[in-house]
Amino acid sequence: MRKIRTLIIFITLLFGSFLTSQLDLFVQEPLSLVQPSYAFPADLFGSRDRLDRLGLMRRVLHHVKDRYLDPDRVDPQAMFKSALEALSQKIIEVRVAFPSANKAMLFVGSDRMELSTNLNTLYAVQTHLSDVLKFIRDKKSSDISDEDLEVASVHGVLSALDPHSVYLPKEVFAETKIGTSGKFGGLGIVISIRDSKLTVIAPLDDTPASRAGIQAGDVIKKIGNESTVNMTLTEAVSRMRGPKGTPITLSVNRKGWTRTKNFTIVRDTIKVVSVESELMTDEIGYIKLKNFQGNSAKDLTRHLHRMTQEAKGQLKGLILDLRNNPGGLLDQAIAVSDKFLKDGTIVTTVGINNQLRDEEDASAPGTEPNYPMVVLVNHGSASASEIVAGALQRRNRAIIIGEKTFGKGTVQSLFELPEEAALKLTIAQYLTPGDVSIQSIGISPDIRIDPAFVQKDRISIFPSETEFGESSLEGHFDNPKKLKETDDSLVSLRTLILEKTDDLDSALLSQKKDKKERLKKLEEDFSVKTAHTLLKNNPPFERTAFLKNSSELLAKIKQTTGGEIAKALSQQGIDWSTQSSTQKKDCAAPKASIAIAPLFKGTVKAGQTMTLTATLKNPSQCTLEQAWARSLSKNFYFNEHEFLFGKVLPGATVSRSVSVELPKSIPNSLAKVSLKFQEKNDRVPETYTFDIATRAISMPKFAFSYETNDQLPNNPKEQQNGILEPNESVQLNLFVSNIGNASSEETIAAIRNPEAKNIFLKKGRVEVPKLKPGQKKKVSFLFDIKKEFANDEFSLDLSIVDASYRVVTGKKLSFPVRQGKDSPASKQTMMGVFEPPKIETKADELAFKETESRFLKIQGSVVDDVSSKDFYILVNGKKVYYSNFKTATAPQKSADFDALVPLEKGMNRIHLVARDNQDLIFQRNFVVYRAGKTPEENITNASSESVIDLAEPDSIYPE
Repeated sequence: MRKIRTLIIFITLLFGSFLTSQLDLFVQEPLSLVQPSYAFPADLFGSRDRLDRLGLMRRVLHHVKDRYLDPDRVDPQAMFKSALEALSQKIIEVRVAFPSANKAMLFVGSDRMELSTNLNTLYAVQTHLSDVLKFIRDKKSSDISDEDLEVASVHGVLSALDPHSVYLPKEVFAETKIGTSGKFGGLGIVISIRDSKLTVIAPLDDTPASRAGIQAGDVIKKIGNESTVNMTLTEAVSRMRGPKGTPITLSVNRKGWTRTKNFTIVRDTIKVVSVESELMTDEIGYIKLKNFQGNSAKDLTRHLHRMTQEAKGQLKGLILDLRNNPGGLLDQAIAVSDKFLKDGTIVTTVGINNQLRDEEDASAPGTEPNYPMVVLVNHGSASASEIVAGALQRRNRAIIIGEKTFGKGTVQSLFELPEEAALKLTIAQYLTPGDVSIQSIGISPDIRIDPAFVQKDRISIFPSETEFGESSLEGHFDNPKKLKETDDSLVSLRTLILEKTDDLDSALLSQKKDKKERLKKLEEDFSVKTAHTLLKNNPPFERTAFLKNSSELLAKIKQTTGGEIAKALSQQGIDWSTQSSTQKKDCAAPKASIAIAPLFKGTVKAGQTMTLTATLKNPSQCTLEQAWARSLSKNFYFNEHEFLFGKVLPGATVSRSVSVELPKSIPNSLAKVSLKFQEKNDRVPETYTFDIATRAISMPKFAFSYETNDQLPNNPKEQQNGILEPNESVQLNLFVSNIGNASSEETIAAIRNPEAKNIFLKKGRVEVPKLKPGQKKKVSFLFDIKKEFANDEFSLDLSIVDASYRVVTGKKLSFPVRQGKDSPASKQTMMGVFEPPKIETKADELAFKETESRFLKIQGSVVDDVSSKDFYILVNGKKVYYSNFKTATAPQKSADFDALVPLEKGMNRIHLVARDNQDLIFQRNFVVYRAGKTPEENITNASSESVIDLAEPDSIYPE
């Protein structure tokens, strides 16, 4: 043992120490800096079989045992089951079932393994998973490495803890370190994909790119020797970043140029801008803090100093904009808060079992003067942002304006893992001053601001009831004091939005634009304008007095905005006025009804614009005022539509309609919808409930063949022989057929080059003309095989996508290359036809009626032109059925399936997926509604998931 300890110490000293933290892609966590573990090879002390030792899993479980915030959540049985589920999702032929509480059945194709899930230690999780992974490796047919198997199981184990404890692979961890450090080696340009082209959005000031002459709108055609055709943003960024002092050549095209121009740029250290500012009128400063990275507090100080000088030595107020700031480093949140507080607690962190309590206090040196201060927040303000907002609010240093914040009150730390990966683990909770937790609740603003849309195609003037914060994340921590969400706002304001506009684009502030233009952009923002109005009318700051002094001004703002909304509604034919006279209290309840059009066999067809018409009849002698209703549904398309009836006179009937555009891809489904009514004097009918059945429509379906052509003018004649060789150009002809029952619409075909750097795409994305059923069209791509290409073959990823129907067909295409005259590579001929399989079933007709059954019988067959490979079923994201059609005899063009799948209470999203032996995939989806409102555990799955909506909005929400 002493020798082993000595060896560990030696290697530890050899590796040295490395401190780091995590900048998440969506919600950045408040992080504490910790000494990481060290990355030893998995076979350092024993077996060279990765799946025997599971070094990565061992380290993850070690950190979970030692540092995880809530030991009660560290449940070996639940973690093992979650790992099995993750493997089932990762590998097509793997399925898991749980016939009893302490038993699992693992299926790999036709092979199966019986497992006990009655595990009491984390060590047992590791040893059992070692057996599981080796069994899968031995029985699987999928091409998946031992590393990927272990990583998939790690993801599963962590998903049983909480939504913020996750495994960070090498690429994400590297990006994390760049984000938290606030700097990286690169060129200094903001890029995006515009019209399928890699486009410069803006060069950052005083960076290699701006000094070299790169301009906004430039299209980057090549990075080094690689084509950017169909290159992802992540790939482009990774190629442009690099060590300081190293050169990279960009081939750029610019509007007005006849040909591309090369820019050779030497990389430098690029500072990530996290703070932007502008001195507004009346000597009131505005600061936008985008995130909390390593240099944020120092940058904030620098911006405050500049604005103070510009204000001739004295700021009269400050707006600190934390909207859509997802957080970042804990120490930076503390330092930013300390800038405005001279004493007292900023934040308290509490570790395992409410132990390891650590209070961070403010200090007087460097504190800003006590000028009036407003902090702007919204639903996207999370984590470290909430620490700052909470400290300044509860210490009476600032008022908060905006929306309720995200509500994340936990702290994560990073632990380095083997293979340059990391574990992000929840190790503590934080408390705002007064030991108040905002976990799953958020910070209530003192002055709430909500948008009110009165537009031609959208009327929505009330705050959303849908939760998109911490409390909506599966597995989130509850508030430790079981506090309920309340709205403590002094006043609620609504800002009228008459036309579609972008939010405040703070990027303008970092560019060399005219000050008037920057100020105009700020003043157009209602929250900034409101904050500025309050600040300029309040002298020396005291929070209670500030709010009291603001009440009259806020009432005027509310009256003004209310009048603007009423006027806009009046122009839409809605009377939103109210009467001051007292009305009778005994009034008959209104009556409600709903109409849906157009209908086809009692259903609404996909691709239609549906009209929902709500009618409110007032049979009483009382006038209804500001009457309205909102639709509520688990189906995104039917959720939160507002019907504004306004004033309804005695005996009158008012109808309001809402148009809902259904996508062509919506499947057979049944949506439960309720209409909830409100009225100024609470004279409302009962909530009205109804069903909307949607019917899928016929869709296009694509088959294809392809051929290569090297008989191009720029190729030497001796190479125009139909054989692919290095140093020649190749035209790839793709013949696309529509074998579906509907005409295609917006169809794109694209090829990507994920592996071979010596293949240069010249034309990798083409529009496919509209195809009627049975039609076939030819499109062509173009690429070069570079002279340096030394392999015998290469692959390109092909995808054919119809955006209107969300139909996708794809395949990896392989091409042999002749290396010299004696190479066995032969002439390329027409390849194909490649045709996806089809699924024949009548099970989706069951979607139009709700069921009370716990199980659904799904029967049918998979038919393919060559050979069916396998078929599986997912219910709410879980694989519940798998069938392998592979036989030792003749290939099966048609294979039957007969499945009994479990249903949760509520909405069940069902995916039927078939593959053929050419690895082409076909899906058929539908939704079945089981009577009841809450999910319940079933006997064949690890656990019940929350109901999955029929369709999700395009917005991306945290984690």
